[in-house]
Amino acid sequence: MDACLRRWSSGSQFHVYVAQACNLRCSYCFNAQGAFGGPRRYMNLETAQAAARFIAAHTAPQAPFLNVRFFGGEPMLGRNAMAEIMRRLVESGRPGLKVRFAIDTNGTLLDRKSLEYFDSLGCVQLNVSLDGSREATDANRRGRQGAPTWDRVVRNVRRAQHCRVDLGVTAVLTRANCDAGRVIAELRGLGFHSLTLTPVWRSPLNPGTAAVEMDAEAELRYVTSMAAALREYFRELRQAMEQSRPPDYFLANAATVLESLQAPVATRPVRRCAGGALAIDCEGNLLPCAAMAHLPAFRIGHISTGIDSGAAERFFAARLSILEIEKCRRCWARLRCRGPCLQFVPPLADLSALEPPEFYCHMRQRDIRLGLAVLRELEREHGPVFEPLIAYARGWFGTCGPISDSPRGNG
Repeated sequence: MDACLRRWSSGSQFHVYVAQACNLRCSYCFNAQGAFGGPRRYMNLETAQAAARFIAAHTAPQAPFLNVRFFGGEPMLGRNAMAEIMRRLVESGRPGLKVRFAIDTNGTLLDRKSLEYFDSLGCVQLNVSLDGSREATDANRRGRQGAPTWDRVVRNVRRAQHCRVDLGVTAVLTRANCDAGRVIAELRGLGFHSLTLTPVWRSPLNPGTAAVEMDAEAELRYVTSMAAALREYFRELRQAMEQSRPPDYFLANAATVLESLQAPVATRPVRRCAGGALAIDCEGNLLPCAAMAHLPAFRIGHISTGIDSGAAERFFAARLSILEIEKCRRCWARLRCRGPCLQFVPPLADLSALEPPEFYCHMRQRDIRLGLAVLRELEREHGPVFEPLIAYARGWFGTCGPISDSPRGNG
């Protein structure tokens, strides 16, 4: 394996854009319908075949799993390219290697034929975007002509529940939809067992996000309701631990809270943007992270030629450390935050002297404060079993969470 590739998840996780376009026009879309401000693009079959060969050739020989996650826009618009990559990786996998796929989808295009194919593979995770109730979803997640989407998505989700797929959901919380407990109840009522709630983030690629982001009153409701939901979830985890059974559902936000337990010491990474899973865009370009598709200056190679070590070193040498950014050096949350994510900077930002946007700093600080507050309450409530509970939670999240990380944002 290319030594340079070891800096990306040990060569066992890959993210692939098969369609940088979308059939919806969500008000809070962070990446401009997957096009990231450029033209709509789709991966052709020739590029899909080359991508599959690249992934197979660069999978770490010692990795027990190969995790491939498909992004868009809407990846179901590139279903032929996606199916080609899946088929080739399953057929070419070495003995003992378990191949797992995840698809981040809006759920509107989950037709019977595709679900039957996913069912035949038996190793597909569908991460559906749905904001809970019909009212909340249809307010922001609409088709190109303004058509509502909730009924269509829920119909397809119920069809998928009869297939061999892992079914998760991501809900975006806006100013009008900020009660975390209510959204969790709505999503569980629809049959989802893996849930992620993310407050709307302002996007440099989509001015419309500012119209639905939380004001001070909505943010207080979100923090209060999320803290209550997390306390209840950890109580359910304790019951499951004491009864030696799996919890009833997975709440990704609880895993995020546990990040607050990592003490802010000097030996921890001081740069958040250190490269995620290696990403491939529709044209076969290699990216340090799927969240950076709008930053062509940081492309690090192509599937036809491999990683450009010079381009990779330029990415790692970019001044993105909290020790190099003056604003970060003064921030109380710098070690827990570890600096900015490039998903939230404009395409033409001066990356040699980056100042993270104020809204990004506010959101990160809020989430860190929330996590610390919840942990303090959990420690008081659970007393002597706090440490065993946290160990149990970490073990559960490690085995039952999403199969690979995705960039934070509004999907």
